[in-house]
Amino acid sequence: MASVLVTGGTGFFGHNLVAALVEDDRVAWVHVYARHPPPTEYKLSNYRPDGSPEGGGGKDLEPCPIFERVLQNDGPNAVFAHAKVIFHKGSITDRVELESVMEECSMVFHACGDTRWWNAVEDEQYETNVTGTMTALELAVENPTITRFIYTSTVDVMGSVGGGRLTEGEQGDPFDYHYAVTKTEAEAFVLRHAKHKHDRLRITVIRPGSMVGPWDVTNQYGRLFKELKHRSLLGVPCGGTSVCHVADVARAHVAAAFAPSLEHTVYVCAGANMLYQQMFRDMRAQLHGQDEFLYKAAIGPCCMPCEVMPEAVLVLYGWCCEQYSNWVSGKEPEVNPGMARYLSQYAYYTSGRAQDELGYPTQSAIRWEEACKEALAWYTRRGRL
Repeated sequence: MASVLVTGGTGFFGHNLVAALVEDDRVAWVHVYARHPPPTEYKLSNYRPDGSPEGGGGKDLEPCPIFERVLQNDGPNAVFAHAKVIFHKGSITDRVELESVMEECSMVFHACGDTRWWNAVEDEQYETNVTGTMTALELAVENPTITRFIYTSTVDVMGSVGGGRLTEGEQGDPFDYHYAVTKTEAEAFVLRHAKHKHDRLRITVIRPGSMVGPWDVTNQYGRLFKELKHRSLLGVPCGGTSVCHVADVARAHVAAAFAPSLEHTVYVCAGANMLYQQMFRDMRAQLHGQDEFLYKAAIGPCCMPCEVMPEAVLVLYGWCCEQYSNWVSGKEPEVNPGMARYLSQYAYYTSGRAQDELGYPTQSAIRWEEACKEALAWYTRRGRL
């Protein structure tokens, strides 16, 4: 049985990955290495339920229904209360601490990443996404006990081609916002090592789409659900995205780690490709308990409380948000110019290779509907709406 290390395991994707590993009989121990400790009943995460940072809250993190078969502890923070899980607090750039944790493991899932968009944190984001990845991989290469290194990248490294669907090996126009830039540099470093074909270490890169589902402790989509519920959304981005179920991406990571042999190194785990307008309508339909899930049909009469924002307007709004954050609030902006440009593109992808080799689901529309429902149930049970 394997002893695995998950970096960044207390975040949104990390929670789902840890839960998938706990469920797997081939895993003996799950070592979680992260800067922030797991949420407790006294502190949901490092975000308040309204999405603002540095907060707390008194809501319980009771087990989510889809994981009840593996999470026997019905108290708060059940994912990390499991007997298999060992938590280690530390920075991803701390070589000494990370090396000591890695000595106990045979596989590394490098899921640590800084997804914020704000020019005030770009140096920190580079340290986490680029320097941290280099540190983790270099230590894995040096450690004789590590046989697998699974790197969580993003489809953003592939850019976009104006509505066309990209797959592994294809490259579109790059996204020029800082998160995508750092992930592109980090992935390039990982792939250079993968080309060396280390006899002992197999390196796999997985590029998820926009992940939706339960255990969103950083409130990534919770804020959007709340704005849709209260009709406080100012506008809808004019672009499109590829949305997927976070649990499917987690299981693909586990499949890649335990596969006896893989033909390829890079896999895309995307999902349903749709306009943000269509995505927001689907989410609002779930909020209002509508029977028909709008993704199954063409866009009908507008049921949104706001209009589609052209790119120029969205970029201007992003600039205003960032200036307000820099000079007034000191908190992360709702959007910044780089993210505004990204939201105005059509970021569409396909996952054929992951479907063939990792068992990734093929029915993306159905999985999007289930992800939306399960995410909404998770936010509702924790009082975030």
